[in-house]
Amino acid sequence: MHAAIGGGGMATSDYLFSAGLDTRVDIASGGSRWTAGGSVLGGVKWLSTFLTARAGLWRAITSSTTERAAVPSFELGAYVPLNEHYDAKHPEHGSSDDGIVLGVREDLDHENYFTVFVGYSLFIAPGI
Repeated sequence: MHAAIGGGGMATSDYLFSAGLDTRVDIASGGSRWTAGGSVLGGVKWLSTFLTARAGLWRAITSSTTERAAVPSFELGAYVPLNEHYDAKHPEHGSSDDGIVLGVREDLDHENYFTVFVGYSLFIAPGI
């Protein structure tokens, strides 16, 4: 789960940027863990999707294996919107869109973890 503050979006921009706090649960035969940390996400609109990249730093809250105190993480992916809610006549009401996020992530821990992921994402831009 990522909770972040940022800007951009399908209806209002060709770019996406956010910075925020993260928590994640990884379940794997070689070592499962629950982590917390922070990351920045950037994206560029391409056709009807966003190509995204994320860089972060996390720490294991609990783990079934040995972890570094701080682990850098890098991610390349895409966000494919399914629903968009935006009223161009009333931009002060904000916007939201939700969709599928997919990509690959590399964690630079004692043992490097390469992960392929698919998930659901909700972006909310509050009104002013």
